[in-house]
Amino acid sequence: MLKRFLKTLLYAIGVLGVLYAAMAGWMWWQIQPVDRPSAYERVLTKRWHDPTLVAHFPPQIPAQARAVKFHYQQGFLQGGSSIELRYQAPPDHVKQVIEKYKPVARLVVRNDDMHNQNIDMLHKRYFRTVDKSEITAAPLIVWLPAGFEIIALISRPYVTDPISWNHGQSAGISVSVARNELIFWAEDW
Repeated sequence: MLKRFLKTLLYAIGVLGVLYAAMAGWMWWQIQPVDRPSAYERVLTKRWHDPTLVAHFPPQIPAQARAVKFHYQQGFLQGGSSIELRYQAPPDHVKQVIEKYKPVARLVVRNDDMHNQNIDMLHKRYFRTVDKSEITAAPLIVWLPAGFEIIALISRPYVTDPISWNHGQSAGISVSVARNELIFWAEDW
């Protein structure tokens, strides 16, 4: 009888061990960011959960895009989701994006002039496709290289209180005409 009990106990421990390992693997997979540009289309269409937040993103990386950087972090437990696509493009492409989205923006603010602006509607502060080495001055408010303009298209706090940003959504485009560079971004936290 004791032998049978021990056998059953070892079997149960083995099953629990396999389940624990599977759960740990799933958790590890959830928290790993995706930064391969080749994964962009799949993430945008299959993994990103709210299409309204990424409606301004290009459906695929434009053929003329150079220096492409991509970052996707899936939300896990109470952590937020974020997605960014950054690339350099010809001046006419950058101009088309600005002409299309600037008129419908909730907020447009230059990165260099943030301290003079009322930016309560702008939650986005840290860009994951920007290396700290690209920041030329001490970033007081937003981590972007000098000369970027931020076009915030969506800025929604979780509750109706505009000061409460514990949870919310934001999306937009950061543009540098001088660098011919675009950063499409969306966050849901």
